[in-house]
Amino acid sequence: MHSLLTQIDQNNFSFKIKGNIKEISYLEGIIESIGLQWNLNEKVKFKLNLVLEEVLSNVIFHGFESVNENNYILSELELSNNEIQIRIIDNAKEFNPLLKESEPVNKPIEEQSVGGLGIHLVKNMTVFMKYNRKNELNQLTLSITLLDGN
Repeated sequence: MHSLLTQIDQNNFSFKIKGNIKEISYLEGIIESIGLQWNLNEKVKFKLNLVLEEVLSNVIFHGFESVNENNYILSELELSNNEIQIRIIDNAKEFNPLLKESEPVNKPIEEQSVGGLGIHLVKNMTVFMKYNRKNELNQLTLSITLLDGN
């Protein structure tokens, strides 16, 4: 199992990374470990990795004002029924991705707004999104389905 990954029980994992883009490199190993424990297929692991990579990199690039040892992102994953619920908690500046308009995919890349394409991808790969801010922390909850076709 990946060293950053904590298994809470059979259906729950968590991992915490620093607010540094280099930490994203750990994601593949973390997803691989979770995939083995939950017997996830390649399509679901790819979707899970892409969603987490987009959200975590957006927080790191756009949420943290400066590089600081106190910056962190906590990710909690829960397997239930045919979904994986992902809860991401960070101490970055306030940002609600649900208020961000989806970017048209056919728009030239140089005309895309910052974070727009990543948020569009995440919205289209998830079946549920909820955001709130509590105690100076962003809390984003997402769900992806294990079923084919979504």
